[in-house]
Amino acid sequence: MLTVGEGPGAYSINSATNTFAEILPGVTVTAAKAQAPGDAPVTVDISADVEGIATKVQALVDNANVVLNELASQSKIKTGEVAAGPLVGDAAIRKLRQDILSAVSGGAAGLGSNGTTASFKEVGVSIKQDGTLGFDKDAFLKTYKADPARAAKFFDSYTDVTSAKGNGTAGTFEPGLDTPNGLGRKLETMALIASEGVKDPDNPTKARQGTIPALIERNTKTISSLNDQVSEWDVRLELRKTALQKQFSSLEVALGKMQQQSSWLAGQLAGLG
Repeated sequence: MLTVGEGPGAYSINSATNTFAEILPGVTVTAAKAQAPGDAPVTVDISADVEGIATKVQALVDNANVVLNELASQSKIKTGEVAAGPLVGDAAIRKLRQDILSAVSGGAAGLGSNGTTASFKEVGVSIKQDGTLGFDKDAFLKTYKADPARAAKFFDSYTDVTSAKGNGTAGTFEPGLDTPNGLGRKLETMALIASEGVKDPDNPTKARQGTIPALIERNTKTISSLNDQVSEWDVRLELRKTALQKQFSSLEVALGKMQQQSSWLAGQLAGLG
């Protein structure tokens, strides 16, 4: 048990172990030893783990690059002896890749001066010349230390929206309905749209389907259709083969009879001489 504060305003926190979770949102305290009656009160200082936050932003950028590189690999064009990717020319793949880059190039709405759009370069995120994302840790730390709340909005902000039919919950981010402004919210929305899909705000009971599963389903149907066509052609070719074999058999019989007639005529002509 931990006792917080002194006097009438003090309160206790209980835990089955020496770890006390969620004392404050995101704050967990581990007690190292029991306090003796005469010991001075323990003061707990809470400060942001700026390095840890920067590491998480770097991980966000790295994971986005993994997706970008995979999309580029699957949709690459044929170059010399290198074969084209299996999804070359697919519009859904091109759009997904462009959406990720546009999420960065479009900036964060409302975070600039006078409510304008601010560039994600302020928090160190930019698009490199090779079409992947880069992260400048020093730029991020500079913006974060100047205004932590504003820096957080570059990743977590969104605009609450209510659909025409009144659907939507205020204060809760709902991908596909609310407008993401922060980079984290933008990428979260894209990931859901691409994977499991998002709810239709005007028809919440409608089944969800992501663009990638829809692409897989569409290509599977195409492959199945091609396989059916190949099977049908196999049947047609087998029937054609049988018909030609019968024709050749008939021709061989006719040719044999002609040879017999030729031999008979040759014998008759020889007898006339």
